Amino acid sequence: MPFFCHISAPAICWNTRLELARHPALYPLESLNHRPDFNIDGLGFEFLKTDLAVGQKFVEIARAAVHDPAKRERNRIRAQESYDMVLAFVPRIRLRDEERNEIDAALQQLRCALAELDGPG
Repeated sequence: MPFFCHISAPAICWNTRLELARHPALYPLESLNHRPDFNIDGLGFEFLKTDLAVGQKFVEIARAAVHDPAKRERNRIRAQESYDMVLAFVPRIRLRDEERNEIDAALQQLRCALAELDGPG
């Protein structure tokens, strides 16, 4: 039985979504790659916003883990994975200008936060 990825399904954890984004051949969503209108009822936009918010939360957890380098690194990696996954999905989702601006701003904010975490800490 083939696995179908439903972008809006909350049951799919971020790690699974990241794997699907990295390896699109794992799921039969070929139609998404050819549909410039994939943002049905704003679900694609909400998906991106949610993953960016999750990435920011991982950054916050990493920042708070001052005395636990393993926890800091683990959460930094998860935040980076959220960032990478959004970058992988952005070209597949048709966004209105205001949605694109919001996603771009959130991506830049997460990128800066990740750069901060990569610095001396």
